[in-house]
Amino acid sequence: MKLSLPLMTLGIIALLTSSRIEIYPQEAPVRPSIGRGSIESQFNYVLYRSEKYEDFKMVKAWWLYTLKAQVLDTLKALHSDFRDSLNLLSVKKAEIDSLTKAKQALNDELEMALKEKSSIKLLGIKTDKVIYNSIMWLIIATLLVFLIIFIIFYKRSHAVTASIKSELDETREEYEDYRKRALVREQQVVRELYDEILKYKNKLNL
Repeated sequence: MKLSLPLMTLGIIALLTSSRIEIYPQEAPVRPSIGRGSIESQFNYVLYRSEKYEDFKMVKAWWLYTLKAQVLDTLKALHSDFRDSLNLLSVKKAEIDSLTKAKQALNDELEMALKEKSSIKLLGIKTDKVIYNSIMWLIIATLLVFLIIFIIFYKRSHAVTASIKSELDETREEYEDYRKRALVREQQVVRELYDEILKYKNKLNL
């Protein structure tokens, strides 16, 4: 009974490990023996070659020691592979974290570039292009309104000026006519006065 418990324990360990890992790579078929082949084949060899006594198996001690060494080596290899896998996982995780940070940095730079592209400096202040375009169109519309108002007032003032100029020309013409008529009247008065003076002189000479 003392021999069966370690044997069962080793059998369970062998069944858990031999299905995944073998001590030797799969090459040419290896003749079953102790110390050669997979853990499962070695256990099968031990079970097959052990002498049977009633419900017990008589197993050689050095077979158990050999199997124990094989199982421990397998477990060490598993532990080493597991440790290497953890180290590789840590390295990959660090690489993923680094790539994630780099991606985030690129996204931030891209966002900044898009903001720079979509903004314009107005009086030293960064302004969004939409707001900038709205301000520019508002200024242009205001200038157009002022231009239209100026044109309307200019046309009105031009019409008033033309009317005043026309009235002034008419007044000048009337004044020129009046001056001419006044000059004619003045000349007539001067002639009449001269004629009267001559008449008066002639009377005095008589």
